[in-house]
Amino acid sequence: PQGKFLIGYTGTMALANALESFVEAARLLKDHQSIHFLLVGDGYLKAELQSKSADLTNITFLPKIRKNQVQAMLKQVDVCFVGRNDSPLFQHGVSANKYFDYILAAKPVLDANNYIKDPVELSGCGIIVRPESAEAIAEGILALYGMSPAERAQLGQLGYAYVTKHHSIRYLAEEYLEVMG
Repeated sequence: PQGKFLIGYTGTMALANALESFVEAARLLKDHQSIHFLLVGDGYLKAELQSKSADLTNITFLPKIRKNQVQAMLKQVDVCFVGRNDSPLFQHGVSANKYFDYILAAKPVLDANNYIKDPVELSGCGIIVRPESAEAIAEGILALYGMSPAERAQLGQLGYAYVTKHHSIRYLAEEYLEVMG
């Protein structure tokens, strides 16, 4: 929607992405007329999430898009969302492609995640909140909404600088060669 502060999610709508709390945050923020939630993708939980939010006017679901369309879509959002369940499984690391899609788009990221050392923490490109908590997600959204566009752009640039330095083919190849001795 034009003129709205868009919080975007792209990817599979499945249990591991903890989108139930994201949708519930939309309910908590329904009276904030300028904040809108956008979920792009498919997955076995999509119909359930749509049903739970059918009465809300601040949330839009779009179908899955091709990988080569993701960056163009991300240009339309103000903040990107990554959610994780509060599970010990994630103590061992997470490598979601969406982190890199979001960060390459130079967007600030709202990260609902207990287990740190992910690209958001390492780069400083966003806010990390408690997972599976609609209240924490809503607070994070309001904090990002309260920032100036320049402050949000600065967060996005921190992420972009981090990922282009530490995840480039050249850097990763040099690291590999160093480890291999």
